[in-house]
Amino acid sequence: MPQKPTHTAPPPNSQAVAYGYEYIQSMASHGVAQSHTVTKLKHSSSWITNEGGNVNQYLAYTSTMLSTGLPFGEQFIDQRQTGHDIRFKFTGKERDTETGYSYFGARYYDSGLSVWLSARPLKLHSLHKKVYAAAKRRWVDPLADKYPSMSPFMYTAGNPVMLVDPDGRRIWITGDNGDRIEYKQGMKYDGDNEQITARVNTLNKMNGTKNGNKVLTELTSSENDYNVISGGEGKKGYANFCGNDDIDGQAGGTISTNGNDDNLSLISHEMFHAYQDEMGQGGSSSHNELEAMLFSESVVDEYTGGFSSTSYTLADNPNSNMGKKYESSVNAVRINKEFSKKDFIAAYALFKFESASSNSKYRRMPTRRNNQKKDLIKNFYPLLTNE
Repeated sequence: MPQKPTHTAPPPNSQAVAYGYEYIQSMASHGVAQSHTVTKLKHSSSWITNEGGNVNQYLAYTSTMLSTGLPFGEQFIDQRQTGHDIRFKFTGKERDTETGYSYFGARYYDSGLSVWLSARPLKLHSLHKKVYAAAKRRWVDPLADKYPSMSPFMYTAGNPVMLVDPDGRRIWITGDNGDRIEYKQGMKYDGDNEQITARVNTLNKMNGTKNGNKVLTELTSSENDYNVISGGEGKKGYANFCGNDDIDGQAGGTISTNGNDDNLSLISHEMFHAYQDEMGQGGSSSHNELEAMLFSESVVDEYTGGFSSTSYTLADNPNSNMGKKYESSVNAVRINKEFSKKDFIAAYALFKFESASSNSKYRRMPTRRNNQKKDLIKNFYPLLTNE
């Protein structure tokens, strides 16, 4: 058995482990300190130790031992002191004991052959755009059309030394200086980029609420990329979401904060538009705009204890019959414990002409688009916890 790695024993937290190793809290009775040799094969399990820092298992892969080896995860050494065999091996993914395949969340990988075991069918250009878009959401490699020169069976574009396949879960935050990180729910950002710091903090606030957590869980487990950027000169009280909407019907898009990085209401609003896009219901409309307003109010209401803005619930002319009908229906939708389809239809139908929050941009929107078949907001009831 090779010599054990050097770190404090037992490591009290992830910060106490020596460089190149990570501390895991869930190894049951077989020990809790799992080390990762990040400098050879990214995040692949190498030294498996118990709480006292003693090695129970040692793993090595072909490229770590042989100068001519290829770093695609083929196992070369597996030495154990006990009968326990760690399941999480190459790049930290679970390896099936019967087949030897590694499970990456969407498909299996054969490290012996250095290929995925499945891909997805080639695009049939004769398919209608909407049919193709719907089918593409069920393919395990939805980005393959972006890289036609690469086989959809190829792992990490043939470069496993520099790249890993995390499992296709992505919200990216980009600072003005080009720094870019992948957002993980509840993450801690230790960098010095002010824009990224503010955006991570705001997303974490959103994630700390019931409804915010639902949306971020969906987006961070998506096969599509959602980017959060500054997006131009700062405009107080303004942000926007732009979906990719390319010819392939690929979901994903960009949220531009316009400098409003710490505005929980705006960020939650645009994140719900991203969620609508992810669920196949993207596109500007009165229906989607009112859903996003109701959602963002629910997030801010829970986070602050009831201090969210309700200007969108006010009618431009509250004394008119249509103004009174709008205020009655929109307040019923936001306050009721259960979703009322009748009130919601009335509210979004009147929103763009009767709401005090409406403007020329909203008035040019369609009331509802053909792809917006579902009322997604009904899955988040009750909306308000402090009424």
